[in-house]
Amino acid sequence: MRGLLAALLLLGGCDQDDATTADIDAGGADAGGGGADAAAAQMMGCVAPPARTCAQVMAAFAASGNAGVAVTCDAGAGTFTMSASGVPPYMSNQSTPNMIDAQDWVVTLPLAPTCATTTTSVVASRGPIGFMINGVAFFGPQNMQGQDAPSVEGATLDDCDGHADPQCAYHYHSDPSCVFGRGGDLLAHMEGDGHPALIGFALDGFPLYAPYPSAFPPALDACNGHSDATRGYHFHTTPTSPYFVGCYVGSPRIPVANDRGCN
Repeated sequence: MRGLLAALLLLGGCDQDDATTADIDAGGADAGGGGADAAAAQMMGCVAPPARTCAQVMAAFAASGNAGVAVTCDAGAGTFTMSASGVPPYMSNQSTPNMIDAQDWVVTLPLAPTCATTTTSVVASRGPIGFMINGVAFFGPQNMQGQDAPSVEGATLDDCDGHADPQCAYHYHSDPSCVFGRGGDLLAHMEGDGHPALIGFALDGFPLYAPYPSAFPPALDACNGHSDATRGYHFHTTPTSPYFVGCYVGSPRIPVANDRGCN
């Protein structure tokens, strides 16, 4: 499976200056969101996905096998809350000088995300723009210098395509190959209709799915998403920028790090 994903996806990463505490706002989104991204998303059409049940959300996070992720759900409020250290459930051989340390992330997301009237770009973000179901944050496609992080900084990544920023927060920029554990098989977690596996959620609550096989690429908009009749709007990982998410199509929630930094 690793060989298949290597053929599908580029390596991703960020450098020592990738994120600062000040950047951990609403996903680090730049203030100039919308524009071309908004036009592209509206052209593709954002259809609000059906509401997830608490049981479905719990099962999605449990599928990663990471016991360090806790999820609570309030059906009455229409939200679920993920709490996670952000430390991957495997040993990392990353080569940055930054250690990996617990961040104690907490984020509350909607069970039924709604489409906003415009999108918010995250291409120039610095910091989390969402979380995988294993509790690891995923970042935007650029490093602090505005370069394409996966193509420029791949040498610093571990064999799960993750590494730590200067605040010791481990994260991904691309390639979800270890979401179900090192050596985990994404194909083993495909949905019943053959759709790629659910692997995470952007901070606007819209779900992120694994990549399609390269022979069957879907038509995606600039936000890296599309709508279908079963799931409504959702994102997919891709082998080219923005890799995970290019812009929010809903209203992003602000993640809280109770221990943002290095101990």
